[in-house]
Amino acid sequence: MVPYIRERFNKAGWKMDLFSLPKRVRGKGHEEIAFETFDAAAFAGDPVVDKYMQTFRDYLWWTRLRIQQNYDLIHAHHPIAALSMKRLFPDTPLAVTIHSSYERELILNGKIREGDAAHRF
Repeated sequence: MVPYIRERFNKAGWKMDLFSLPKRVRGKGHEEIAFETFDAAAFAGDPVVDKYMQTFRDYLWWTRLRIQQNYDLIHAHHPIAALSMKRLFPDTPLAVTIHSSYERELILNGKIREGDAAHRF
């Protein structure tokens, strides 16, 4: 759907880029991550949290490597993508569309428990 929307915007004269994290990029980011609102170190070691943190590092690494321009607006479809873009483009307006409650899916599928470290994270 999103590539179709991009095509329609571009035909209308509104430049739109589509950016995502390819699987081949997994594990490339290595920078330390700090949040202003909480200490993520308290959640380290939880496999779900560790995967989220690595994905965040990978997004930051890939974005710095691939995007060399500014945008009028950024629209993200995942919280990690949104965090990455806002960190790298703090002055650009950001819209986020959350398609589902991923942590709720993890609870329903028995991957995490309600109230555990991954859920609180």
